[in-house]
Amino acid sequence: MESNAKGIEVLAQISPVAWQHILLNGHYTFQSSNEIIDLDALVAGLRLR
Repeated sequence: MESNAKGIEVLAQISPVAWQHILLNGHYTFQSSNEIIDLDALVAGLRLR
């Protein structure tokens, strides 16, 4: 996890406002799932500058 410290820092600072594919005044339906999100895999997939 320490090797991804920069990626974790970047991920923590991402604002939902920056998500261009999200319609902020749209109608969304979310269903609960028992699936666990693998944050380590998400961070590992980040391309950092």
